[in-house]
Amino acid sequence: MDSTAATFKQLKSGFETKYQDLRTEFEEKHSESLTWLREKGIDVEALPTQAAKGVATGAAAGVMLLSSGVAPSRELPSIYNEKELPGAVVASAKPSQDKSAQIRKILAANLPKEVRPLTASEEKKISGELSALLGFKVVAQLQGRRLNTNYGYIGTESHLTRYPGDNLSTHFDSAAAADRYAQSGWAGGRGAFGYFARDSRSLTADLIQQEKYYLVVQTFASPGWGKPGVYEWFKQRKFLVVNPNTGKTVVGVLGDSGPAISTGKQYGGSPEVMDALGLYPPRAQQGVLFLFVDEGSGKIEVGPK
Repeated sequence: MDSTAATFKQLKSGFETKYQDLRTEFEEKHSESLTWLREKGIDVEALPTQAAKGVATGAAAGVMLLSSGVAPSRELPSIYNEKELPGAVVASAKPSQDKSAQIRKILAANLPKEVRPLTASEEKKISGELSALLGFKVVAQLQGRRLNTNYGYIGTESHLTRYPGDNLSTHFDSAAAADRYAQSGWAGGRGAFGYFARDSRSLTADLIQQEKYYLVVQTFASPGWGKPGVYEWFKQRKFLVVNPNTGKTVVGVLGDSGPAISTGKQYGGSPEVMDALGLYPPRAQQGVLFLFVDEGSGKIEVGPK
């Protein structure tokens, strides 16, 4: 064996030993972080091969330099850039945007124990804190309009006909969605505010989302109902719905009027709305918070928030 080969063999052995020492030290110091990654379903041992082929030497050298404290981040190999890490690692490492715990805390401190219309001070406090947390404005009164109640019971509604000729066989965009939501049935017609589209060709992605997350409120019992222009004002109006028990929220579009007063419920939601709130499949009667979405500063998309 010539001197060059012997030198490389010695270097290889030294790197392998150093790597094992560093790995052991790293696992001892960061055991909690590694456990967290594994709980997220990330194969920690496979990360080097997931990141990129052919960078093992650069990664090992980077770890050694980082551990020794002599290498600023700009000198590390590009494997440490977020864009070159495995997608699962990047997604899992980003801070959670789930605000449900904060919402539960807000409502626990401000919602009455019994399900009833909120007082003016309760409305102001709750809508203000939710607006600040969610990043868009929600209010109990919008442009002088109010609902008959902003804290009431909700039930699961059937799917609405989006356009003439629409039915359960054409309604879902996937077999999984049909399997989960078809059990809620078919209303057999349009809602009180008309079809979502003129025909199948004019059914846009936005309109599909509107029916998917459609809401029902007792507009007929709201103050001023029957006056000129009120029906048109309520048509496709957006609301934020909040489940106080879970802290889950969803923005939906008004698609129908109801339910009947005799049902003891004040609101209704599509199966997808109820699922987003953690109330699907249908279960015991649940009180929810309903607030207008104020889009004066820009459009707010429907769906879970």
